[in-house]
Amino acid sequence: MADGVEDALAALAVIMVLIQLALLPKYLRLTFSLGFWSFTFPTANVAALAVAWLHFQRPWAGSSSR
Repeated sequence: MADGVEDALAALAVIMVLIQLALLPKYLRLTFSLGFWSFTFPTANVAALAVAWLHFQRPWAGSSSR
């Protein structure tokens, strides 16, 4: 069951990143303001999750590393 939950959360993270990438042109047209700090936490969170996932899952090493 945990694999299904992990897969669902990973898919959700990918969808959220794709939405943010689609909105990037709109973000670039905005003037900088104090509210831009709110983008730092989700961005850092997804980056940290990706690094941790790559560290633990090692998808490049094949299926024998689990």
